[in-house]
Amino acid sequence: MSLGIDEWLGATDAQRAAELSSYARSLARRGMVLTARGAELPKLALSFAFIPGGEHDLGITPAERSALASAAESEEDRELMQSALASMAPARPVRLPSFFMATTPLLVEQAAALGVALADDAERPYFGERGSPQHLTLSEAEQALGQTGLRLCTAAEWEYAVRAGDHHRWLVGAPQVDLDLDALEAAMDALYQDCRYLPDDPRSNVLGIWGAAFGDWATEAGRPACGAGGAGSSFPWQSSAEIVGLHPAFRDRAAAPEITHGVRLVFAPGDERLD
Repeated sequence: MSLGIDEWLGATDAQRAAELSSYARSLARRGMVLTARGAELPKLALSFAFIPGGEHDLGITPAERSALASAAESEEDRELMQSALASMAPARPVRLPSFFMATTPLLVEQAAALGVALADDAERPYFGERGSPQHLTLSEAEQALGQTGLRLCTAAEWEYAVRAGDHHRWLVGAPQVDLDLDALEAAMDALYQDCRYLPDDPRSNVLGIWGAAFGDWATEAGRPACGAGGAGSSFPWQSSAEIVGLHPAFRDRAAAPEITHGVRLVFAPGDERLD
């Protein structure tokens, strides 16, 4: 059995269990166990959503590019917006195999449980205490990865999962067809006002992925790791251009040791060949 995203979302518990059963041994070797909708890493109480493989469009469409460009309110903002839009790949079909992605970035208490030593000079946004995202430098992220045996998501995996196939076009709010600046800013504000993750959080996407708007580290072939998403890290926004970070194709490729992003762990069955 191999379910696509839409089939997975409409499947019965028995159908999901059958789909997941073939991954049990691979997950066990990482200290993970199956759950009804994915897996869990018990030592961190960290849940993982199962992301069914398939082909979906990733990147930004010409219509979205035009709408975002027109949202900039000043000449300076227009320059910032154009720079951001330049980081975004054009819409094109991408096919990925199935994988498991953490429903949240590492939270404050999970990073602490892994013994990650936080650098004092990092540019680290503060979202709150227990239950809130803990942004890490790339060096700190590597400490966390070494403690889990898992890896960072690729940029394609991240975008594929936060979009949930064709279900979400932005990193907050309900699925939307058109760019609605007021609705997106209101949804971002609702997430920012309480940055704590709650089980079955209604602010998660249809696959259960929460907090993508805060931004996560992601890897790209032939490039240093980058930030994917991230409009929530600078909220409340100081520029009308910052809303561009709510598009799933946005990438922050600024490179400096003190830069931080969220760390969203991933496991795919093919990773075993890397051991």
